[in-house]
Amino acid sequence: MYVSYFGLKQSPFRTAPDPDYFFGSGLHLRAVDRVVHAIRERAGLILVMGEIGQGKTTVCRYIQTRYRDEFVMGYLGNPFLDVREFGRQILLEFGLAGDVAGTGDIIRVLATFLKDQDRQGKVVVLFLDEAHLLSPDVLEFLLIVTNIQHRGRHLLQMVLAGQNEFQETLRQPRFASLNQRLGNRIMVTDLTKKEVAEYIRFRLDQAGWSGKTLFTSGAVSRIWKVTRGNPRLINQVCERLLEGAYEGRVHRIVPRDVEQVCTDPVCVPLLFPNRKHGEQYVWGPVLVGTFLALGLVGFSSPLHPPGPSGNLAVSALVPSREKPVNVTSGSLEMSEHKAPGTPGSVAAVDGDNGTQTGVEAKLEKILELLAQRKGADIARPGTTNPGRRSQTGASSSDSVLPARSSGQEKPARASRNHLSEIREPVLPSSPEIVVAAIVWDPLPRSRLAVVNERIVKQGDVVGRGYTVEAIRKDSIRLVKAGRMFENRVHGKGKK
Repeated sequence: MYVSYFGLKQSPFRTAPDPDYFFGSGLHLRAVDRVVHAIRERAGLILVMGEIGQGKTTVCRYIQTRYRDEFVMGYLGNPFLDVREFGRQILLEFGLAGDVAGTGDIIRVLATFLKDQDRQGKVVVLFLDEAHLLSPDVLEFLLIVTNIQHRGRHLLQMVLAGQNEFQETLRQPRFASLNQRLGNRIMVTDLTKKEVAEYIRFRLDQAGWSGKTLFTSGAVSRIWKVTRGNPRLINQVCERLLEGAYEGRVHRIVPRDVEQVCTDPVCVPLLFPNRKHGEQYVWGPVLVGTFLALGLVGFSSPLHPPGPSGNLAVSALVPSREKPVNVTSGSLEMSEHKAPGTPGSVAAVDGDNGTQTGVEAKLEKILELLAQRKGADIARPGTTNPGRRSQTGASSSDSVLPARSSGQEKPARASRNHLSEIREPVLPSSPEIVVAAIVWDPLPRSRLAVVNERIVKQGDVVGRGYTVEAIRKDSIRLVKAGRMFENRVHGKGKK
């Protein structure tokens, strides 16, 4: 529909993985390099992890195309098979015909093929997509296949691509041996704001675009915010934007167009899957996390003046059925809703009668002003916000960080059997990790943290190989090479 209107050869934002449209972001290129290196080293089992739409399958497909002359490769994308059918599909992928009665025959035929390929100096690779959906029996079958070796070398290299939740499956005692053999774990994550702009331009160029800038920088910024840098969501939003541009006969996409897509009933379930029907779009914790990453907490903004403690409370016109986000000392937590104008609540943004466009303009203005104030003081952990109180009468900030503003520590409450004397082990912090802010939610998958100027979730990899194991109310726990670290908000780790 819009392809000929823009003079393109084909649609640039198709969601199906296409090696010709592989965008080599720094992170995705490193993932490709690490997978290829592990294959050449005959690692046996390799795990590529990431959330939905972050590019796991695209990485695997790109390797299949780019290195087809170096490796003998097969691909299985259907995880819903029993062991016998799964084994037969492996044989078919490598052109191995023949009647097999059971798993024993499958292993025998496969082993003969692999040993023959090894004698010819060829490396055989099998890509298994949607690995987090494989049945327990199939996972145990894969463990048996890894035992096909020759002189200490694995003869079949298996690349498993799955969502982060797959690690929870591997932690089960039943899969302890498989978990230990999966030493090569590679994480793919979302794109940065700069990479989103490059990604959009790259796909347009691949499709034959030769005109002037089609997406303004403001539109790209909005796309990054609403998609959180997820490549698949970027494709879906940009596809809808190009369709809208064709319908309106325009050749330039601006922020207002992105805002309209955010209210489109077709796109809303994709961009905001947790939103209830009928609720209006709001810029959520991602924007607030971006604020804190730039050092905005503690700055007096037009949104709301700081309280006596110097902390800034920010809320983005949340529908009455939702709970506003309370920002205190760099940590955010959901608290009970209070009507604007009551003590401790956040007043509505002035200027646009509470419309989304008005909120967006205010936030953008603050970003512009405070980008020049990188050195501004950031509220430190341990300060309190004496503002809004919940229905129970306790300050909402008490549940985020311990109160110390009065100079007196709250006495520990006595508990039965002296359980209060039991302390968690004190973990070291990493000097390479800086936690600027935390967005805490009762649901672990909804928690966010701003780490080293990046917005991350549990399971993401930050710094040089640190995996975010858990996001807590005032700290995050990380794992690197089997060691665990804990870094607190605004704190830089000590050796």
